[in-house]
Amino acid sequence: MRQIGRDVLMAIAVIVCVLQLVPLACAAGPSVTVDSRDVSLGETFTLDVRVDPCGAEVYGAQYTLTFDPAILQVVSQTKGDFLTQDGASSIEVVNTINNTLGKLEYGETRMGVENGVTRAGVLATIEFEAVGTGSTGLTLSNVLLSDPSAQPIAGVVQNNGTVNVGGSPPPTVVDLTPTALSIPDPAYVNHDYTLDVTVSNLESGDASAFNVTLKADGMIVDDKRVDSLTGDSDTTVIFNWKPDTIGTSTLLVEVDPDDEIAETDELNNTLSATVDVVEAPGPTVTVESRDVSLGETFTINIRVDPQGEEIYGAQYDLYFDPAILQVVSQTAGDFLTQDSASSIEVVNTINNTLGKLEYGETRMGVENGVTRAGVLATIEFEAVGTGSTSLTLSNVLLSDPSAHEIGGVVLNDGAVNVTGTPPPPQPGGAIVTIPDVAATGTLTAPIRIENVTDAGAIHLTLTYDPGVVIVSRTCCNPDFDTLLANTEDAARGSITLIAYQTQNPGLNGNVLVANVTFMALGPIGSSTPLNLKVTTLTDATPECNPIPHSISNGSFTILLNGDVNGDGRVDAADCMYLAKHLLGVSGFETIIEDAADVNGNGKIEAGDCMYLAKHLAGINGFEELK
Repeated sequence: MRQIGRDVLMAIAVIVCVLQLVPLACAAGPSVTVDSRDVSLGETFTLDVRVDPCGAEVYGAQYTLTFDPAILQVVSQTKGDFLTQDGASSIEVVNTINNTLGKLEYGETRMGVENGVTRAGVLATIEFEAVGTGSTGLTLSNVLLSDPSAQPIAGVVQNNGTVNVGGSPPPTVVDLTPTALSIPDPAYVNHDYTLDVTVSNLESGDASAFNVTLKADGMIVDDKRVDSLTGDSDTTVIFNWKPDTIGTSTLLVEVDPDDEIAETDELNNTLSATVDVVEAPGPTVTVESRDVSLGETFTINIRVDPQGEEIYGAQYDLYFDPAILQVVSQTAGDFLTQDSASSIEVVNTINNTLGKLEYGETRMGVENGVTRAGVLATIEFEAVGTGSTSLTLSNVLLSDPSAHEIGGVVLNDGAVNVTGTPPPPQPGGAIVTIPDVAATGTLTAPIRIENVTDAGAIHLTLTYDPGVVIVSRTCCNPDFDTLLANTEDAARGSITLIAYQTQNPGLNGNVLVANVTFMALGPIGSSTPLNLKVTTLTDATPECNPIPHSISNGSFTILLNGDVNGDGRVDAADCMYLAKHLLGVSGFETIIEDAADVNGNGKIEAGDCMYLAKHLAGINGFEELK
C-alpha cells in the first residue's frame, strides 16, 4: 500500500513538471524560424520560414532574409498557409528577390476578417539552388508581426538558419542529335536552296559550343558553329546548298563531328536524306480557271513563276470566246514591282470583238530582275453567254535584265465555264443605257438613265474595243449639275464618268448622263460592244440610297459611207437602190440609213441620190461623202 502511494505521488510530480514546461517554451514570445539544411552542389531544395505565435494573435508578418549569393541563388519565394490557416484570405504586400545582393523581402497580411491566427505555421517557402560550396547563414532582419489592430507584437524571437553546401556539381548530361532536315523535292540542278537542320539536346544538361557539318555525297558543303544548347531544347542550323549534278544526291548532317561534347549516346549524331536532282523546268505563265454564272463579273489572274530565273519584262496575248466573255479591264499586278521598283506598261489592249488581249510590262530604273512568283496582270471579265471557253496564251515572252529572251517558258492555259441564266432586271427599276450605233467617222451617242426617280449621283465605266473605236470627247449639257470624266484610258478602251446633283433636287424620268463622241478606227464592217458597268446609282436623299437598276449595253459598227445596200461597196447600184427605196418600190424597204445621208444634211432624200451619182462620176465639188 505504501508502494502504491509512492507511485501515485511520483506520477503527480511528473505531470506537474510537464505542465510547468509548456509555458516555458513560449516564455520568450512569438518566434520566426528559418530551416537549416545540408545539401549538395547543384541541388535545388526548399526551406520554410515558420512562425509560432505562442499565444499571440497574428494578423500580418514581414521579414528580410540575407544569404551568400556565391553559394545560394533563389529560384522562388511563395506564400505559405500560416495567415490563411482558418480559410481567410491574405495578400502579399511585398515579395522581392535580389540574387545579386543575396537578399529576400517578404510581407503578408490577412484580409476581410477582424481576428488573427494563433496556431504555428509556414509563412513562406523559399526554393534555392546551390551554386557554390561552403556554408552560408540565412539571417533574418526587419522582422515584424502585427496584431489585428495593426500594432507590432513585441518580443519576437528570430531563429536564423544555415545551409551547408558540399560535394562537387553533378555531371553534365548531354545528348546531341539532328532530328529534322528540310529538303527540296525534287531539287533543280544549279539552283540555290536553304536547308534547315533541327538539332536537339535530349538530356537536361547544357551543351557548350560544338560544330554541325553538312555533307553532300561525302563532300563537306559547310560547317556551322553552335555556341551552346541548353538541356531539353532545340536549335535550327541553316545551310546553303546548290546541287551541280543531275541524279540522286545523299545529304548527311553530323552533329559534333569533332567529339567536343561528352554525350550519353555517341551513336545518334548523324541524319541523312536522299534528294532527286533534276533539270530545272523553265518559268511558268499560268492563267487561272473559273466556274461562273451568266451575267457575273469576275477576275482572272495571270501568274508568273520565275523558277529561279531573273525576270525584267513580260508580255502575252490571251484569246477567249467573245460570245461567252467580254473583258471589262486588264490591270497590272505586282509581279514586276514586288521589290517596290517602278514598271511601265508597254502594251495593254482589249479587243472584245476578236476575243483577244495583249499585255506587256517592263521594269524601269533598276538593273536587277525579280525572282519571286506573283501576279503579272488581273483581267476583269463579264460572262455574257453560256458555255465553256479556253483562255489561251500565245506570243508569251519573258526577258532577263539584259533584254534577252528566257527560254523554256511553260504555258498553262485556263478555262472559264459559264452556266445559268442572267439575273432578270429588277421590276420597276431604272435602266442605264447606251444605244447601238453605226458610223463612218465620228458619232455622238447618249448615255441615259431611263425610268429613274430622284436620281442624285451615278458612277459608271464604259468599255469598248480600242481597235475599232475610241472615245474622243464626253459632253455636253448633261441633266446632272456636275459631270466629271476620266478619259486617260480612252485609247485602251475605257472611260469613267461621275455625274451628280449639287444644288438642284433629284432627277426623274429619262435623264441624260453624258453625250459620248466616238471616233471610228477599225476596218469597215468591224464592230465592238459598248459595255456599261455601274459602280453606284443613288438617290438625292442624305442617305444616298441605292437605286435598283438594270443595264442595256449597246454596240458600235463601222460603216462604209454611201454603201446604201450594205454589200460592202459604193457603186451605181447604191444610187439605184436608194432611188427605189425613196419611190417605195417593193423589195427596197430596208437601207443602211447611216450610210445613205451622203450629203450630210441630216435627211435621206432625192438629193442624196444626186450627190452620190455625181460623186461616183467624179464631178468637182462632190468628192467627199459626208
